[in-house]
Amino acid sequence: FLNIKMKNNYGDLTHKHSKYIGKEIPYDPFHPYSNIHTSKTFQLAECPEYPLSNYPNSYPLGDLLNNWNINDPIIPKYHYDSLCHFDYQTELYKARNYREAELPFVIYNHPDIDKTVNNWFDMNYIKNLVGNRKYRSYSIKTNHFLKSSSHFNYTLERIRSKKEDGSPWEPTIRTLRRTFHDFLALALMNQHLDINNSHYQYMQISSGSSTPFIEEELPFMSTLEPSLFIVEPEQYQGTHCRFGMKGIFYVHHYDAERNAAVQLRGLRRWILNHPNQCKNMYLYPQNHPNRRHSKVNWSDPNITKYPNFINAPSNEVILQPGDLLYIPSYWFHSIQSLNVNIQCNARSGITHQFDNIIKEC
Repeated sequence: FLNIKMKNNYGDLTHKHSKYIGKEIPYDPFHPYSNIHTSKTFQLAECPEYPLSNYPNSYPLGDLLNNWNINDPIIPKYHYDSLCHFDYQTELYKARNYREAELPFVIYNHPDIDKTVNNWFDMNYIKNLVGNRKYRSYSIKTNHFLKSSSHFNYTLERIRSKKEDGSPWEPTIRTLRRTFHDFLALALMNQHLDINNSHYQYMQISSGSSTPFIEEELPFMSTLEPSLFIVEPEQYQGTHCRFGMKGIFYVHHYDAERNAAVQLRGLRRWILNHPNQCKNMYLYPQNHPNRRHSKVNWSDPNITKYPNFINAPSNEVILQPGDLLYIPSYWFHSIQSLNVNIQCNARSGITHQFDNIIKEC
């Protein structure tokens, strides 16, 4: 795997993002609150009014992982971002066309998002919002986070399901409840530890009657009218805010619903694959608790067992505060958490053009 030849001759280009004058913290792998980076993309995307037939330009997954292993939280000098980044103030018409085509893109310079980012830059502001309540959190045995399907009866599935070495399947995460204060203390400690000595947790706060501040702070995610982000508001399933820490890798998977993910603090790397790459992702079976997820070890893929994995056409993007990523139905994605960060997402309905591909996979 490590001997795959990389193709690093695409240029020296940087994407645009929202600007927060006086609040920008340059990337430092040991700074928990870095919120901007200087990594350049090998090739800037062509983003005309309507998407090109080959958009987004893709690269072999082996190239992405050789350039930046998912167990390495340090951002490299170059990465393979070939998505369009649209300025909400001047390129909204383009973003609408790409959304209509059900293709991924990033939007920035959105006034409501920027207002929330500016408020959430102040950690005390967040502490006042969440208070001293305990929220659902997840403790992970390794840095590879894989949330099993909750509707499975684990006792029965542990009998039926096997790991690849034949041993019984065991859940990889433990659910607990923690205050934001306790979560943040662990996240700050993790920022200075290596992968073998870290203790990984992530926290989730979802919108609801007991957490009205989520929708109050993110009104653009819970609109009653169709919008760029919420395509079918009648299918809106709530807004979910995920608080991450350095080193966590959310294992590659697909969601049936359209997804809009906004970065409010910190930095996250996303890796994307078109639904037509389903067979090359080597998913767990549909009757397995880990269904929808890739069973490949992305930090050290076995290319003898999974030969097509490294050639799967792929994309990646580093989100920083103010960026919102649109992920269409069934697009595969994994997320690498680079420091203390907050990302909120909302889903809104399903498109069905890839149903057969997913079913056959």
